Amino acid sequence: MIQNPIIPGFNPDPSICRVGEDYFLVTSSFEYFPGIPIYHSKNLLEWELIGHCLTRPSQLCLDEAYPSSGLWAPTIRYHNGTFYMTTTNMAHGGNFYVTTKDPYGEWSDPIWVDISGIDPSFYFEGDRAYYTTNAEAEGKKGIAMAEIDLKTGKFKSEIKHIWSGTGGLAPEGAHIYKIGEYYYLMIAEGGTHYGHMETIARCRNIWGEYEACPHNPIMTNRNIFSKIQATGHADLVQTSKGDWRIVFLAIRNTAGMFHHLGRETFLLPVEWDQDGWPVVNGDGTAGFEINIKENDGAIAEKLYDFYDNFDSQSLHPNWNFVRTPKDKFFELTHNGVLMKSNGVKISDLNSPAMLCMRQQHFNVEVSCQITFFPTDDGDKAGLTAYRNMLYYYEVAIIRDQGKNKIAIRKKIGDIDIVVFEEDFCVDEVILSIKADEQNYYFGFGKNLESIKYVAQGRTQFLSAEASEGVFTGVFFGLFVESDNKSCKAKFSKYHYREY
Repeated sequence: MIQNPIIPGFNPDPSICRVGEDYFLVTSSFEYFPGIPIYHSKNLLEWELIGHCLTRPSQLCLDEAYPSSGLWAPTIRYHNGTFYMTTTNMAHGGNFYVTTKDPYGEWSDPIWVDISGIDPSFYFEGDRAYYTTNAEAEGKKGIAMAEIDLKTGKFKSEIKHIWSGTGGLAPEGAHIYKIGEYYYLMIAEGGTHYGHMETIARCRNIWGEYEACPHNPIMTNRNIFSKIQATGHADLVQTSKGDWRIVFLAIRNTAGMFHHLGRETFLLPVEWDQDGWPVVNGDGTAGFEINIKENDGAIAEKLYDFYDNFDSQSLHPNWNFVRTPKDKFFELTHNGVLMKSNGVKISDLNSPAMLCMRQQHFNVEVSCQITFFPTDDGDKAGLTAYRNMLYYYEVAIIRDQGKNKIAIRKKIGDIDIVVFEEDFCVDEVILSIKADEQNYYFGFGKNLESIKYVAQGRTQFLSAEASEGVFTGVFFGLFVESDNKSCKAKFSKYHYREY
């Protein structure tokens, strides 16, 4: 059975386009670098991360980007042989777009768009391009639109208000589609949390007046008891067979209405009623099973297993940095990655010496072998379950009074405590974090067979409901810290295993 989410873990605000038999999907990345992950699929159900749209500092500045700042809500579209991705950098610069002929390769430097608001989107018709965003225009708040020059990013028309939504909080995430004789304008309302919903309107003139769908919202889980909540911020796509699908963000709650994996990407079928309005999944609600007649050859979900010994010529696209890295702090070797401290701690508002990847499953075990090369007391290398600079757990090997120790630390807002310490006389160690829905368990050993788990921390304290910065999810990170930039550590045999 194929199940939601189709892209688990922190992958919010999905936007999708189809080119022939190929589907390309992008999601928000906030303060993480590279920016805007791009996924590819042939069947809408099995997705591969093929890279990122923003891979160079010239494209993306995240200097001192506060948690959940940075890149918000991208849109991807394909027009006349070119891919366009537009988004908003909430830390530096605002709205912009980049282009490419090859989504597997490099994208252009940004073309900036002088308009306020968030969640920009393109609609193309013939040789005309329209740009929508959540912004105030003509004295009205809601969705604004203007015709745009694709070469310059300058507007060719006035910025006009086109719809305020149905009265829900924060009308945003607008996308326009031409289906039959109507232009359909689909937006998110209610805020991207437990009141989230998707609404739609239509008009024969792209500029309006838009008529709201009589059965809005067309999608929401806010009124049902479900582990899936916050459904919305959606994008429509038509398959090569003529069927319609919708991708959208949602969260999976643990007990007590907490979510720590972040907002994830889900998919549902769409039909059209006799009056020409979309009907999502029959009743507008989202479940785990994807009820479509054909699965296009997709295989049933398997347990996820990722192993990396860093023996390639470049980092696997699963790996990320927090904010734009200033200097290269790592070197790939034939049997691991050698990392050197850059003087920044993972609790700082800068880019630390840390490589991190998304936690995408509740029940996982992560382990890594670390060879430690300290020079001074306070030097540290470790493994962290990281929500942001204010909320994380870590298990690390630390130099203290000329000796090595294993220490487990919890930083929850202004609470910062070490909950376990033990002398560890050697410079090589296996560190491990095991997780279920309710807890993280922290362990260490001289080898995999000898790992002992000695402390735990609640997942709810890394949730959006408990922490500052509600838009991201938990990452597992490998990091090195030193006050004088002297500490080095070699990380090898990284293993992320769902169980």
